[in-house]
Amino acid sequence: MLKTLNSFTKILLITFLITLITGVFSYDHNMLVAAQETRAEEKTDQEATSATTASLKERIEKVVEEKENKNGSVAGQIDYKTRAIVGVVERVSESAITISNISGSVIIPITPAVELIKDDKQLLIADIEIENSVIALGLQTGETFTPIKVIVDDDQIMPRPQVVTIGAVKEISSSSLSIESRISSSTSTFSLNKNAQIIDAENNEISISDLFEDVQVVIAGYIDNSGDEEKKIAQIVKALVSLD
Repeated sequence: MLKTLNSFTKILLITFLITLITGVFSYDHNMLVAAQETRAEEKTDQEATSATTASLKERIEKVVEEKENKNGSVAGQIDYKTRAIVGVVERVSESAITISNISGSVIIPITPAVELIKDDKQLLIADIEIENSVIALGLQTGETFTPIKVIVDDDQIMPRPQVVTIGAVKEISSSSLSIESRISSSTSTFSLNKNAQIIDAENNEISISDLFEDVQVVIAGYIDNSGDEEKKIAQIVKALVSLD
C-alpha cells in the first residue's frame, strides 16, 4: 500500500502513526501514575486510621494494665467494665469522698488523675461540700472501683422515698400539717414549703387556711433524710370532702 503513495503522503502517514503510538503510551503512563497515586493516598488514609485506632487501643490497654498491676493480677486475665456510681456526699477528705445511695455508703478515692467537674468547670476536692450530688464514672475491676471522672452538682439527683397518707387533719400552721392516719391511727407531720400544692375536692387550688381540724385529706410527698432528723415534705394536699 505504501508503494502506491507519494513521498509526502508517506511522511504524513508515518508521522500520524508515530503520534498515535506515542499518545497511547503517554495515556497508559498517565493512567499508571494516577493509579499509583490513588493507591498511595489510600495507603496513607489506612495508615492514619490504623494509627488512630492503635493509639486509642494503647491508651485503653495502658489504663487496664495499670489497674491489673495495682491489683497484682496477670495482664489479660482480669475482667473490667465501666461503671457509674450516683449518690450524695457524706464526708470529704484530702484523698477521698464518701457518698451514700440506696446501696449504702461508698468511698470514692480521689487521685490527681481523677477529673473533678462542676458546672463544666474543673473543681478541687476541697470545694466539694456535704450533701452535694455526685456521679462518679470509672472502671470496676472485681471489687475495686477506680474513678476516672467525678461530676458534682448542687441539685438533688437521687430519687427520694415517696410517701402517701390519708387521714384527718389534727394540727395546721403556715409551715406544717399534722394528720391522723386512717390505717394506723398514728399522727404524721408534713412540712409545707412554697412548692406545696393545696387543692379542694374539685381540684381547685386553695390556701392552707381553708383547711380545718378533722377534715379528711390525702397528702403525697417525700421523705427528706438530708438533715439530722427525717422530715416528710408535702407536695400535694387534697381535701377529700367539701370545705363549705
